[in-house]
Amino acid sequence: MVRSTLENRVSKGRAERSRQGRAVFYSLPAAGAGTSVEAPDPALSDPAVSTESQVTG
Repeated sequence: MVRSTLENRVSKGRAERSRQGRAVFYSLPAAGAGTSVEAPDPALSDPAVSTESQVTG
């Protein structure tokens, strides 16, 4: 569920995805990158939620 939520945010431009080897990292886009100002997304700021997903395959 966490990964699908983060991927949804990436598709809407509210998060960025980067890959390092097999790990996938999600982060907030840089300020002023053409995104509108919104309230912070709890799924991206909750410290209990891991923002790293391992790609299987």
